[in-house]
Amino acid sequence: MNHPPSLELCPVYISSNRLSPYYTGLITQMVKSKCTLYSGIMCRYVLNTKTLKPTSKIVGGHEARPHSHPYLVSLQSRFLWVRVHVCGGAILNERWILSAAHCAIESFLIRWLPLDVVAGIHDVNNYGERAQIIKISERIPHPLYEGGIGPYDIAVFSTETRIKFTKYIQPVNLPNNYKFRGGYTLKLPGWGALKTTFFFPDLPSRLQEVKVTHIPYNDCYAAIEKLKEDNEVNPLDREANICTGPTSGGIAACSGDSGGPLIQYVPYSILDPNDSVEDNTERYNASYYDCNNEPTTQRLEEIEGTTIDIEGTTIGDDTTDDPGRQNAEDLVPTVIGVVSWGVAPCGQKGAPTIYTNVSTYIDFINYNIKEM
Repeated sequence: MNHPPSLELCPVYISSNRLSPYYTGLITQMVKSKCTLYSGIMCRYVLNTKTLKPTSKIVGGHEARPHSHPYLVSLQSRFLWVRVHVCGGAILNERWILSAAHCAIESFLIRWLPLDVVAGIHDVNNYGERAQIIKISERIPHPLYEGGIGPYDIAVFSTETRIKFTKYIQPVNLPNNYKFRGGYTLKLPGWGALKTTFFFPDLPSRLQEVKVTHIPYNDCYAAIEKLKEDNEVNPLDREANICTGPTSGGIAACSGDSGGPLIQYVPYSILDPNDSVEDNTERYNASYYDCNNEPTTQRLEEIEGTTIDIEGTTIGDDTTDDPGRQNAEDLVPTVIGVVSWGVAPCGQKGAPTIYTNVSTYIDFINYNIKEM
């Protein structure tokens, strides 16, 4: 499938500081020779010839509080002793990770090299003692995903061994019967580029986050129409995608953010009480925590033999745009989108970030994570 250059980003984020010049050169040449085959927001090499001025900042964000997104993982390809961050993902339960389909099959680094989940980290170059590194045993992209930019860009990954939940490693909530709606804060966490230049993006080692705004489908479709080539079909799909901005530029997902979760802080009361993942009560309760501060309540939860401090009153002032309308104690982080694709350079004016709408594919997710 061919795509206009303005819509292409391709995959590789070399995060290890132990990579020798020989292997750096080898991987660089492999990426340059293959990069035009991929789309999605994964790549260290952005094949875009437009000389637009890059914008600084996941783009436009800031460093996240350490472990404030404990459901977020780094999917990393393994080559000898080197690990390479290729995509983000979100923990669904002890055995399953949610990410994008192009993160499962499109990159040569993913298709042909072993893939690991790295959980419980803030810095991709310095894991720390809280990290868990677990091998991926199975990758299940949506069976209708055809590659490149388009619908069905969603996948689940099973781990070889169980993820052990701790204060720093937690599952995220699925939307199930909840359909995306505006009015609640949207956050995008990830290790994607802060800005892009002609050849190399500015890649952070520490986790970044940014608040994003929802762009209605019609406005998003019109924005993509202006950016694509005249002979290309607009790949946006009303049911399959969610768009964020703002279209004024300066805030966007970028290289290295692919597969990561778009998080909406949703009142617990409107989520489906019959969540398909086992131990649903523990999952929702475990969403209330503060990994850096003392808990403000005395509630404790036991998960996998580890005591979790449960904090239910100070999720953060930025989890609600209208504190008078929402009670922060009732809000839980819910993965409502998966980073799918965008426009290079990242954060340019008029260019939205496109996500796979998780609620559209909830049956695919629930069916597969029940299989084991």
